[in-house]
Amino acid sequence: MHGQPEGGINQAPADFSERTLREFHMEPFRLCIQKSHPAAIMASYAEIDGVPSHASSWLLKTVLRREWKYNGIVVSDWFGIDQLWKKHLIEPNEKAATLRSFNAGVTEDLPYGINYRHLPELVKEGKIKMAALRRHSRIAAAKIADSGSSGRLPMRS
Repeated sequence: MHGQPEGGINQAPADFSERTLREFHMEPFRLCIQKSHPAAIMASYAEIDGVPSHASSWLLKTVLRREWKYNGIVVSDWFGIDQLWKKHLIEPNEKAATLRSFNAGVTEDLPYGINYRHLPELVKEGKIKMAALRRHSRIAAAKIADSGSSGRLPMRS
């Protein structure tokens, strides 16, 4: 997906069938995750069938978490959450983009976490359940704890 966007342009959509995605583009990532158990994975700038990766619960929850059994952190690409409302135009503002990406499965907002400052407000409004916020926090805390004293996230062999 990231390596073959339309027109060869970085951040462009990827127009592939699910079969092509799974057999050619996703398989190397699945194998890497299965073999190396990375602590963190970054969502891509690409969109699949008009849905940006940062908003795709199919990609981040169904495929990555359920099918591939990934239990690490999913970080946004640099300002990827902002692009949901500034570039892809699928959300009207930063707060709505935050809700969409959080619900899709993005654990961490990079580079500064600015979008996720809306999380407490979204919990108060009942748009995000406290249990979901705790689940995201547990994932991040577990990976940080696993990193040991070096401060680096672990890569298992």
